[in-house]
Amino acid sequence: MVLGRCFTSLGIPITHSPLFHQARPNDYSETLISLQQAISFHKHWDIDPVAVYKHWLQDTHPRDEL
Repeated sequence: MVLGRCFTSLGIPITHSPLFHQARPNDYSETLISLQQAISFHKHWDIDPVAVYKHWLQDTHPRDEL
């Protein structure tokens, strides 16, 4: 939110998305999480952030890079 305010004050457009999750994955219904492609999670106490990344966010399909 702070970054959004800073960007807005500088005239830089920002994007809001319901895929920016504001809590830990286990704070959400498993059904809700399974229906969305998560972009981010916050609040990493009592969980391993690397495990969260690997489970929910890591791209499992390798891409051809130029």
